[in-house]
Amino acid sequence: MKVNPVINNKQLKEYARISVLAYPGFNTTEEKLFERLQSVNKEDPNSIFYICQRDENVLGGMRVIDYDMNYNGKFIKISGIGMVAVDLINKKQGVAKTLLDEYLDISERNGQFIAMLYPFRPDFYYKMGFGYGQKYFNYSFLPESLPKSNEIGSVKYLNGDDLPLLADCYLRYCQSRHGFCKRSCFELKEFRKKFDKEGTVVGFKKNGRVDGYIYFVSKKCDEDNFLRHKLIIKEWIYNSPEAFNALAGFIHIQKDQYDFVEFDSQHKDFYYSLKDIRKSELKISPNIAHKFADSGIGLMYRIVNVDKFITKILSNYDINCPDMEIALAIEDSFRPINQKIFRISISNEHIKLVSTQENPIQINMKISEFSSLMMGTTELDTLYRLGKVKCNRKDISKLECFFNFSKYPECITKF
Repeated sequence: MKVNPVINNKQLKEYARISVLAYPGFNTTEEKLFERLQSVNKEDPNSIFYICQRDENVLGGMRVIDYDMNYNGKFIKISGIGMVAVDLINKKQGVAKTLLDEYLDISERNGQFIAMLYPFRPDFYYKMGFGYGQKYFNYSFLPESLPKSNEIGSVKYLNGDDLPLLADCYLRYCQSRHGFCKRSCFELKEFRKKFDKEGTVVGFKKNGRVDGYIYFVSKKCDEDNFLRHKLIIKEWIYNSPEAFNALAGFIHIQKDQYDFVEFDSQHKDFYYSLKDIRKSELKISPNIAHKFADSGIGLMYRIVNVDKFITKILSNYDINCPDMEIALAIEDSFRPINQKIFRISISNEHIKLVSTQENPIQINMKISEFSSLMMGTTELDTLYRLGKVKCNRKDISKLECFFNFSKYPECITKF
């Protein structure tokens, strides 16, 4: 089997056929998906479609996308993979593994030492070394649970002509949030298509600048009652408390229009903004815990090359740790290049790899847990207590300043 970029429409059409069968939830036809793939292939310079072949037979394919991600305050190059599809008659032959292996090789060649994906099976990708990302929370609340605001007059409808202002608002938010990815020109056009086709965008506009916006759609609560509706927030971006409060006030005054509001967010503390945190169905557990959201795991992350991640990325940061030496043993059966002991030295808040050490702190973990720690989606003490990290208990407090380096990430990029 070999993996190569798509070079003609015949290959792309075959990939469309395979994808429609692999993802019936796409709810589209082979022809419509083929047209969509042609458009993406032509218009998006940041993504490439690949196919896996045996001789001339297409067995599966994938889309690889380049991103600039805010990693703890600095933008770095990373990669994303989407639409991993295997032909139904060629499953269980190692096609997906071959595609993933090539994807990680491509990322490394491009100097992208963090890879990310949305998993169709988290357990499958966990075995391949991807660590769990930040939880998503599906909040469902009454409009009046958000606070009133005196800034409603600054909330305006926005349209396609306001795209530069929306893009600027998004970018400023992105610059302040670990894990957020910049939007390319292609993605901005796709975003405009979405809200031109369905939904509404309102923004907090002041002094000629949009400092926050909400993109939302309206849906019936059920098909049998045309008078009951819910407001579904697709994006809520804000760069100041003033912008947040104004947009929250806009939602508040919709209480006579909508029965409840749905909001998918990685803001784990968003419920602090609500007067009544209870989820709309008002479920309660036996220990009197009120349900405020459903939750789930979306993105998964993987460190592609540990050596280069440390020397090319972490070395550019001040590590707020006392001087220490760490012997980090990584288990990575999928990429043997990472299956070794990394001798880390932290001196004067700078990190480097060294060849020899005296009495280093010993620690052992899988690449999946290392990836989650470096993205900030979990903490060292948590993994230690769960048996996912092996080290001396007395060393945890020393190690936490390094392994808890990142804040939890946020990302709303879909691919």
